[in-house]
Amino acid sequence: WGTSLMLRIACFAVLVAAAVAMSTGTSSSSTGSGAPVCQNGALFNKTLYAMLEHSDDMPLQKVTLKAAIPIDVLWAYLALGDFVSWNPLFNAVTAPTSIELCGPLTASYSNGQFIVPILPPGPLTAPHIIYTFGCASDMSTCAFGWFFTIAQAATPDAIEVYGRHTFTLDARDDGTTDVTSWERAAGPNVEANSNLWANALQESLVDAVTGVVCLERVYQQSNGLDPDTVTAFCTHFDM
Repeated sequence: WGTSLMLRIACFAVLVAAAVAMSTGTSSSSTGSGAPVCQNGALFNKTLYAMLEHSDDMPLQKVTLKAAIPIDVLWAYLALGDFVSWNPLFNAVTAPTSIELCGPLTASYSNGQFIVPILPPGPLTAPHIIYTFGCASDMSTCAFGWFFTIAQAATPDAIEVYGRHTFTLDARDDGTTDVTSWERAAGPNVEANSNLWANALQESLVDAVTGVVCLERVYQQSNGLDPDTVTAFCTHFDM
């Protein structure tokens, strides 16, 4: 499996390099929407990122909600990284004092019952890197997303799983915000267990919907997203 994935990465990297050679030659530091993207190649593998976009190892899990919250208010809260307080997917998040682009995000999730039985035997390494974090200069869009890989600790280069989860905010003219949750995993382990990975990430999608609905309710009732209020009202909120 590891050799097969390495060959796929090598072939895809050639295609990416060819596409870059035909482009202007400039390097973008943002997503297509304008949110900043990590440029540290030692931390964020852009080849795997591109492969993930085109992977059919499992169905893409994506949902967009219209939240009645201004983008600046919603982003100021999401940027805190306090996912446990509003999103029931997260059991715990351990992060540096300040969340930052290219920094780590260490989390434990409530959908692990689907994934743990199918993962390769441990010990495992599973770094999560914040690959996009911030807003476009005009605040029309913001994004907070992490890219992860899973491999056995003894052979960290033999990646079994790679994927990302991204929350993208897009401002609307009426003062509301479109919130998109995008999540997919790929790799040999995902290809061999596609249905179970889909089940796990469907749970994640539902939790994202639940959390955004709760944030909207807090904003409607208090005209803000005070962290203490969100924690009191939304922690493992059930619609």
